[in-house]
Amino acid sequence: MPKAGKYTYPLYNLDFAIEKLKRAYDIIRSREMSRSVIADVLGMSEKGGAFTYLLSAWEDYGLTINREGKVILTELGERILAGDENAKSEAVTRIELFKDIYKTYGRDPKVEQIEAFLKQKALLSPLKAKKLSSQVFKIYISVSKYIRPEITPFRPLEEKAIKGVEQKMLPETKSNVLIIQYGEVYIRIPKGDKEAIKLAKAALDFIEKYEEEQSYS
Repeated sequence: MPKAGKYTYPLYNLDFAIEKLKRAYDIIRSREMSRSVIADVLGMSEKGGAFTYLLSAWEDYGLTINREGKVILTELGERILAGDENAKSEAVTRIELFKDIYKTYGRDPKVEQIEAFLKQKALLSPLKAKKLSSQVFKIYISVSKYIRPEITPFRPLEEKAIKGVEQKMLPETKSNVLIIQYGEVYIRIPKGDKEAIKLAKAALDFIEKYEEEQSYS
C-alpha cells in the first residue's frame, strides 16, 4: 500500500474498490475466494502491481482479509455489497489519513492544503509532499462524501435566540445536517442518521448525570 510519511492509504478510491469486489463476488459467489480466480475474473495479472494494490485497498477499507492465497469477505464487506450506505462511512474512516484530513479541512480541501498537511502532519519533505499531494487529494475528494460529520467546534447562528423560548430547526443543506436550537443551546444532527441521534441522547444523559454528581460534591 502507498505510504505518506507516518500514514498508509489505499491507492484506489472506495467506489472503484467496491465495483471490483462486487464484480468478483457476483461471479464467484463465495465468502472465500481464491486470489488466482479473482484475478482471472477481473482480467488482471495475479502477480501484477495493480492487482496487489487492489487487494491491499480491499483490506485497508476492511472489506476483505487476505490469507494464504485466499481473499475472505468480512462482515463489513458483506454489508457494503448489500447496499449499506453507513458501512461505506465505516470503511473510509478506517483510513487514519482520511480521518485526519477531514478533522483538519472537512470534505473539500484544496490541493495546496493537502500539500501543507503532508508536510505538517505526515512530516514529509517539501519535495515529497508536493509529489504526493495530487494523488492524495484525488483519492480523498472521491471518498470524503462518505465521512459522517463528527463533533466540530460550535459555529453560532447569526440571529441570536430569545433565551429559553425560541426553538428552531434549520436545515444545513450543504452537509445535510439539522441544527436544533433551544434558546442558546444548539444540537447538530445529520438528517436521517439514527445512530447519531442515539449518540446525542447518550451524550445528553451523560452531561445530566455529571451535573447532578457535581451538585452533590
